Amino acid sequence: PPISIEKQVKDTMQKAFWDALREKLGEDPPDFSHAMVLLEEVKENLEEILLPQHTRVRAEIKEVIDLQLIEQQADAGTLDFHQYATFVVDMMAKLCAPARDEEVAKLREITEIVPLFQSIFRVLELLKMDMANFTIQQIRPYLQQQSVNYERTKFQQLLKTQEGL
Repeated sequence: PPISIEKQVKDTMQKAFWDALREKLGEDPPDFSHAMVLLEEVKENLEEILLPQHTRVRAEIKEVIDLQLIEQQADAGTLDFHQYATFVVDMMAKLCAPARDEEVAKLREITEIVPLFQSIFRVLELLKMDMANFTIQQIRPYLQQQSVNYERTKFQQLLKTQEGL
């Protein structure tokens, strides 16, 4: 429920997390350690929504979001976060269902890093849900066929058991 203690604690923890990220990025020079962990999670989430045959896309994600290179750029003060954010949003646009195009398009309008991270994670969760629904839809005929066979077998076993009584 929206007013539950669990929700209030969760909201407070999330606000503290995002405030800590905003504070670290606001330091002079910026501390990207928090952002690096989040970028790694974004990379993992992108890879999770790929199908097995998306080997080229998977390789592209690994090549562009090279965490060691990004860390070196951050240490040298040459990190252009928006370049990586644009890549992530472009990749999300390629991978999303047409129903999510508007959500992804809204990401392009966000210029601040913290709100952009928040929105990317929110949309990635939607994309993962879409992929789960797609997977279920694809295997539904197989599951239905298997359930018919399973039910038939169990019914036959039940009849044999009742005949023996």
